[in-house]
Amino acid sequence: MRLRGFPEINRAELIRYFTLTGADEAFVRQFRTGRNVLGVAVQLCTLPWLGFVPDDVSAAPAAVVGRLSQRRRASATSGRSPSTEPARTPTSSPVTHARAAC
Repeated sequence: MRLRGFPEINRAELIRYFTLTGADEAFVRQFRTGRNVLGVAVQLCTLPWLGFVPDDVSAAPAAVVGRLSQRRRASATSGRSPSTEPARTPTSSPVTHARAAC
């Protein structure tokens, strides 16, 4: 059976995959509205987690949406990157190459 949607996520995965780096923040800020920024952030973080982005991004787990929303608000109010946890380490995956091209 092939995964088509979002599975449950644990805390370790949430922190590892859904912490935006400075480069991620710069990329998602290009999208004007908060809803677009959040949607792009969900897609950007989901790709390395699952290896694909489900068609229905709005079905992302509440913990994912909550974490990214909270981190984006903290970034907007402080003017600084909201990451207090270590950023994800780059790998030689297609996602890294896609991010580097942005």
